[in-house]
Amino acid sequence: MIRASSLFETIETALKKNISGERLSGSIDQIYVRWSPSIELENGLYEVDILFLCSDEAADLRLNSLLETKLESFTKEGGHNGIKLVYANTVRSETFISQLDGYKRLSESDYLSNLGDVAESGH
Repeated sequence: MIRASSLFETIETALKKNISGERLSGSIDQIYVRWSPSIELENGLYEVDILFLCSDEAADLRLNSLLETKLESFTKEGGHNGIKLVYANTVRSETFISQLDGYKRLSESDYLSNLGDVAESGH
């Protein structure tokens, strides 16, 4: 069974960090995810790929500095808690739509991104 809670708690903690009086999450436009396999595994390793679209280069660098060490156990060979993680963060304006092929938007992250107001309005 996959135990992604520690992975997502680590990401959530980073996104809630205050930078210049504002949460870092306000500078993250969207979060995309893809994984394989797409079936439930008893004892196996899920490969999870997360892509953070940042509003600017400063947010991109800050997010990377907050996550790089904390997610190391998930990114190394063999993964952690049943997850082998690949993640990237990039500036939205430097991202081509073709780079999102195969990803699904992680809408649960809307409350941790600058789309929180959209999430609350139900749109």
